[in-house]
Formats: sequence, structure tokens, C-alpha cells
Amino acid sequence: IADINLEPFIAGWVKEMERRNKPGPIIRRAYERQVRTLIGAPGAVFRQSELTRKAIREWLGALTITAPNRYRAALSGFCEYLMFE
Repeated sequence: IADINLEPFIAGWVKEMERRNKPGPIIRRAYERQVRTLIGAPGAVFRQSELTRKAIREWLGALTITAPNRYRAALSGFCEYLMFE
């Protein structure tokens, strides 16, 4: 199995959210910004093998006390999209 770069999938995920009209444009942008704090800026390389429970725990642990649930929701939506891709 190839260790694919997950960053290029972000654009498709955002378009799929828009196509389904869930959530609205402001939330879609917020979700993308939140996921990019883990994945990186457009053009970054974030391999599938890097998306581990440990990496996610460290990422969430570095956030402010009020942020983890929102960021977890964004990443959950992105990962759900990846499963169908």
C-alpha cells in the first residue's frame, strides 16, 4: 500500500462539504484552517503514515483548552471523507 500524501485531499473534502451544503461557508473555511494546523499549508506533504493516534493526541494536546473539540470535529470530517476516497 502506498504511503500517500493526504494534503491534496483537503480541497476535495472542502468541495464535498460545499456540494452537500453542510456546513456553511464560514464553518467550511474554519474546518480547513483547523485541519491545516495538523496537515500543513497547501503544497505540504503529510503522509498517511503520519496520521497516527499519537500524532493526533499531541496535536490536540497543544491546543488551548477551548479548542480541541472543534479541531477534533474538523479532523473527523476530513478522515470520514478520506475513507470514502
